[in-house]
Amino acid sequence: MQLLEPEKALNDKKPSIIPLALQFPTVVSEDHLDRLCDQWRELASYKGDLEHLADMERPAFWLELKQITECNAKPKFDVLSELMSVIFR
Repeated sequence: MQLLEPEKALNDKKPSIIPLALQFPTVVSEDHLDRLCDQWRELASYKGDLEHLADMERPAFWLELKQITECNAKPKFDVLSELMSVIFR
């Protein structure tokens, strides 16, 4: 699960998150797979803002990611952070 290490997740050259998500069908429905994929790719565009979190332990990093919101106060990475919260329970 190196893919879930913060420094790997923030990289723009990373494999798809979909194979991992398919192992958790009760967490990420097929309807949300596109959104999950978009959030996974978009994470790399936040590398500059989140680089200071890259040294955190995986659960702490993903919990911190859950706190990021869009300007309308909607969670930016809701589907991605929900998947990670289940994985790191």
